[in-house]
Amino acid sequence: MEEEDLRRRSLAPGVSTAGVADRLGISKGNPVWVGRRADATPAPVARAVANLPAGGLKAAGIILIYFVPFLLGFWSIAIDDWSGVRDHAVELVAFGVAILLLLPICLPLIPPLYWYLFDWIELSGVEMVVIGLLFWGTTFVMPAAFLQVSLRGRFAAALRVDRVVMFVGRNLHTYLEAWAISVIATAAALASGPAAPWGIFWSYLVIVYAFNEALFRSNTPEVRRRFRTGHFNARR
Repeated sequence: MEEEDLRRRSLAPGVSTAGVADRLGISKGNPVWVGRRADATPAPVARAVANLPAGGLKAAGIILIYFVPFLLGFWSIAIDDWSGVRDHAVELVAFGVAILLLLPICLPLIPPLYWYLFDWIELSGVEMVVIGLLFWGTTFVMPAAFLQVSLRGRFAAALRVDRVVMFVGRNLHTYLEAWAISVIATAAALASGPAAPWGIFWSYLVIVYAFNEALFRSNTPEVRRRFRTGHFNARR
C-alpha cells in the first residue's frame, strides 16, 4: 500500500501511518489501521479483541486439563471411604462450580480449604507433600505450555507435553530466571497495599514479558523463524 494512501486513511490528517508501522516493524500490507470504508478489513487488534472470550475459554480448558492429575490425586487420596460420597454431594458440586467459575483463585485455595473445613477429608503429612508436588509441578510447567501457543498459534500446541518438557529442560536457566522475576513482581504487587489492584495488573505485564523473553532467548530455529516472518519483527 502506498504512502499517500496510508496517510489518507490515518486517524490524524497529515500523520503517516506507514512511518509508524515501519517503526513498529509492521509490514505495509498488514491492515493494522482500520479504514473509513465500511468494508475495510478488520485490524488484527480488533480481531484479537473479538476473539478474547473464545480464547479465554480455551486457555481455561488447557489449565483444567493440566490440573486433572492434581484434582484426581487430591480426591483419590483425600476420600478413604467412597461409599459415603453421596452424603457429600452438595460439597462436591460446590467444589466443581467454584473451580470452574474462579479458576485462578479457587484452584490453589479450595482443596486446602476443604481439608480444613470437612473432617471426612483426611490427609497425612506424606499425602500432603505428594499433592503439593502435583500442584506446584504442574504450576511450574504451565507458562511453558502457553509459550507453545505463542510459538505455534494454536491452543492445541499447549497439550504437547513432550515439547513443553523439552523446552523447560533445554532452557532451564532462562526459565528459572523468568520464574524468579515473576515471583518478585507478584510479591511486590501484593505488598503494594492500596495500590494492589494496579500492582497486580503491572505484575501480569512483567510475567508475560519475562516468559516471552525466555522464549526469545531460547534461540531455537523455530523461534528465529517465527520472529523473522511474523507481523511484528523482533528488534534488539
